[in-house]
Amino acid sequence: MRLARFDDYTQNTNFQARDGFGGRKTAYFDTVTIRFVPEAGARTAGLQTGELHVLEALAVPAARRLREDRNIRIYEMMPWAFQTLMLNHAQGPTANLAFRRALQAALDMEEIMAISTDGLFRLTHGWQHPGTTYFAGDVGKELYNLKDANRARALLRETNYRNEEFIILTDSSFSNHKAAGEVAAEQLKAVGINVRLNVVDWPTAFNQRTRREGWHMWVLMFGIEPYEGPFNVVGFFSGERPIQHVPDPVIEDANRRLNTSLAEADRKQAVADFQRRMYDQAIAIKCGDVGIVQATRANIVNYKPYRIPRMWDCWFA
Repeated sequence: MRLARFDDYTQNTNFQARDGFGGRKTAYFDTVTIRFVPEAGARTAGLQTGELHVLEALAVPAARRLREDRNIRIYEMMPWAFQTLMLNHAQGPTANLAFRRALQAALDMEEIMAISTDGLFRLTHGWQHPGTTYFAGDVGKELYNLKDANRARALLRETNYRNEEFIILTDSSFSNHKAAGEVAAEQLKAVGINVRLNVVDWPTAFNQRTRREGWHMWVLMFGIEPYEGPFNVVGFFSGERPIQHVPDPVIEDANRRLNTSLAEADRKQAVADFQRRMYDQAIAIKCGDVGIVQATRANIVNYKPYRIPRMWDCWFA
């Protein structure tokens, strides 16, 4: 895809510099060509030869190897996405609250994150990013990363779990998804859950999760929504088609207050109430924050990493 500069563009002079996806933008490049290169090794080779000037994503091991290359600039960015395990409340064992709490108790988030990200992660419980307006502090933190097998087994006994099949839906298109699903599967097997890992391609997984049957846990890097703020995060779990398939009245009320209150304090309280409910009812499970490595050739000046590369305000040396 080739983008050409629009000569009649007028800058927003209320800003001195870029601000997120907005702000004051200066298009120094005449054109920008975006190439979709699915194979990580080919992307890395293109950067090394100079055929590519910017990489949206450089594999963590390759970034470590290229860190001393004077022709390349490495940009490590944290956070890029949440690593999450979405739960289907409509059928099967995950319709039972005690079973969902057993999952929450069993999982070792550090192991899941370390393996699925090649070590580029942070353990953060919040459903908004730290340092942002709507980060809810320690709300729910006491139920995060419990890695308590005995507690998980006790909760399973409460449910009268009878070795029913538990389906983890993941995909082979994103290595983080597949690895997180594999690690979670082994951890849950260790506490006595009969896990079947269903690995499909990304479009199939994305379509399957919209159905009430055929899955109990879906592995998802949840990224664009947190970057856009609390409205899309809370909205993901509310409305006519919440991801968990069964609306929760407390989350519905939090979403209503978030979207209607004119007072920032009320909106922040709504997000805190949402986060508390996410943990108390094990609506879904957050594993941690995923980072990303972006990279450029050394002759790209003034590049700053972001969730999606921004090619304004950059130029060739």
